[in-house]
Amino acid sequence: MINELQKSLDSALSKLYEALGTDSALLNEAVAIVFSSLFRKYHIECIIVGGQSAAYWMRVPGSTDVDIVSRDSSEIAETLEACGFVKNDKFGSRFKHSGTDVLIEIVGEQIQISGVQYTKTVEIESEEIENDIVRMLMQGSAEALEPTRVFLNYLEASSDESIWFDYEVRVP
Repeated sequence: MINELQKSLDSALSKLYEALGTDSALLNEAVAIVFSSLFRKYHIECIIVGGQSAAYWMRVPGSTDVDIVSRDSSEIAETLEACGFVKNDKFGSRFKHSGTDVLIEIVGEQIQISGVQYTKTVEIESEEIENDIVRMLMQGSAEALEPTRVFLNYLEASSDESIWFDYEVRVP
């Protein structure tokens, strides 16, 4: 199963980079959506919660990395490493792909904003996606933090006083 998933992720990343490689924010948003759908196809939890969730729902400039929450984080980490991603921090939660500069961060096993657990997520269906390549590569729905909570998460991650401060957030 992991071998099939790895091949699907490798192929998707290659096609997305070929189509969107010059636009880092759009590439990372596409990777977040497609990877979430692929992990879910193989019954691995993958919820988009960070910068790319904010980019998708709010259309605001934010972090250009892919932030996900998963109870299957060790399985995701193992799969990412098999796809050419390298651990990019001392905690082992950030994975960077050297060929594409895509950065995926596994930020925990539960969604928390200001220490409060949230479980409200929504599914993003391929019919909702305007980009043809992303729609074609999706293998089912992606899962993302619900829009209202994305806004709260984005505000918290944008405050340098927060323990959840995201150092990729670009301040205008």
